[in-house]
Amino acid sequence: MPKLEITLANSSRAKYTLYFNILDTEIASKWLSELQKTLDLGTQLDDSERLYGFNGSKYTVEYCIDTLNEFVDTINRYQPVCERHVNYNYTQDDLNYLHNIFERYHGLYDAQDNNEFYTNAPKDVQYALGQLNIYIHRLESIDSYARFVCTFSSDGRPRIPFAPADYKHFTMQEVWGGLYINYCEIGKTLADMYRDNDEHIGNEAFIPQQYFKSDFNVKFTHHTPKEYAEVEQNVIAYYEKNLEKFVALGHVNPKFALGSIQVGQLSLPGNIDKKAFEEHYLSEHTFIDSLRINYV
Repeated sequence: MPKLEITLANSSRAKYTLYFNILDTEIASKWLSELQKTLDLGTQLDDSERLYGFNGSKYTVEYCIDTLNEFVDTINRYQPVCERHVNYNYTQDDLNYLHNIFERYHGLYDAQDNNEFYTNAPKDVQYALGQLNIYIHRLESIDSYARFVCTFSSDGRPRIPFAPADYKHFTMQEVWGGLYINYCEIGKTLADMYRDNDEHIGNEAFIPQQYFKSDFNVKFTHHTPKEYAEVEQNVIAYYEKNLEKFVALGHVNPKFALGSIQVGQLSLPGNIDKKAFEEHYLSEHTFIDSLRINYV
């Protein structure tokens, strides 16, 4: 059984490796093959610090708000397109508004070349637009369970469409230590729209997951199966409430690509339990040091 070895380093410069067993499914094998190709190219992570919910992280509420507002200012100095900053009484609507700015002026996935604002903007503005998305999600993840995201946009490899048989692996029932294929779109899924109650998102930015590449995420969720089942019921109810809108967008199946596809599972070291693992491994400012696939 192949394993993915992810080495993390914390603020004390101590390193430790997490071992993930890759699931014995066709989609997991296809995803692992894509990850191997990315690693063989020597591609670096887009951001080695996309870790959320780690106790002791430098990404506090204050830090994220101040940094997010700096990016808003950078964009507005180029062109005043953003009418809001975030203060310490920010709401989800504020974050939804800024995410719509990201969608509109950064452009959707693989569509930046057709976005006049983005292509004409200087590099610092292009960077600020991309970071809007990152820091919105950092704020949304404050006080949430720990997770981290690994993306490789610079590898230049195309996305792969899911095969019809792959969709049976989508689930809302996420588990602690699960490794999942990452959402590789710029936009929001049905579950995102329900959770965020997003009134700002454009129709073109509602994008159910249809593709995968080597990108992945790891979640240390504490939600129970019952809680996830309730969320799924609420998402479907949200879809039915807005049925006319979703049918007009061509989205006629509320369970289509709902949730995530798990492709791996953390193997806990020794006899350590989940609580002790989090206290020991997820308790400092941490970054991703290296990735390696072990086929032994």
